Amino acid sequence: MTQKSFVILIILFASVSILYGQNQNFHLLVGTSTSTDESKGIYVYEFNSITGKASYKSMVAVNNPSYLTVSSDRKYVYAVSEGKTGYINAFTFNSISGDLEPINKQSSGGAGPTYVSSDATGKYVFAANYGGGSLSAIPVEKDGSLGADIQVIKHEGSSINKKRQSKPYLHSVVISPDNHFLLAQDLGTDKVYIYQFDPKRRPSPLTPAAQPFISIAPGSGPRHLTFHPNHKYAYLIN
Repeated sequence: MTQKSFVILIILFASVSILYGQNQNFHLLVGTSTSTDESKGIYVYEFNSITGKASYKSMVAVNNPSYLTVSSDRKYVYAVSEGKTGYINAFTFNSISGDLEPINKQSSGGAGPTYVSSDATGKYVFAANYGGGSLSAIPVEKDGSLGADIQVIKHEGSSINKKRQSKPYLHSVVISPDNHFLLAQDLGTDKVYIYQFDPKRRPSPLTPAAQPFISIAPGSGPRHLTFHPNHKYAYLIN
């Protein structure tokens, strides 16, 4: 990822059935890069899954929200602000109007946050700092706001491609289906790190697992990981 590149994340989730019916209308959230004048922040559309039509509903201004996620209860949205000083932004989401309202923001714990995810209980969000070579666990308060007592874990090491892997580059952080482990994909060190997650251990919910990492073939550059619906397998993009 370079400063000139950008990532757009599109998330679909059902709107309230009273307004839209049961199975065809959704809200579509688009995160953008605001490094040019073309984009201003996060855009919300009404998306019809039958016709494929997307209609603009609202926008909230935020700096470089190149990746975002929705809380498990669908009440909150969390987005990165990618830059030399990284932030995670918290918003409330109105499922009727489609409006996003800022709550607060906290440090992502490093430069260039490129990924944000949420645990199943809604008690923590996790950030991957690509430029900073670190990950963080940020507590979520009862009102959806982000707490200040964040845990930051900085990786060390490199790999064989000295142009792209001279230091750690965290690319994504994914919670396991059972909500007990966080998997951190490090492009720079060719490793998938595994952390045990316990939300009761605030402010340090992450500890290295019994198997602290998995080494990937040198030069692979692991980026994104997802789990199979049966929870027995995981798939990694390099």
